[in-house]
Amino acid sequence: MSAVDEHALVRMHEVRIPGRVDLRHPLLIAVLAPNGLVTPAFAPLMASGVRLVPYDNADGKDRTHALRKASIDYILVNLLN
Repeated sequence: MSAVDEHALVRMHEVRIPGRVDLRHPLLIAVLAPNGLVTPAFAPLMASGVRLVPYDNADGKDRTHALRKASIDYILVNLLN
């Protein structure tokens, strides 16, 4: 996800992989979830070492914008240093 101006189209990509993917650490590093939507279903991921990163949508914009900002912030702080 990259920063776009307010008039650009937001594009999200879905990837389908045949078979089962083991979503545990170290293959999966973090899961971003909106505040208030963090459920006990995340417990097995967190137990395997995956970080749960809640993000806020307080500015009232589309959740996609909040997720993009949270993703970029997470990558810049945690993965590029």
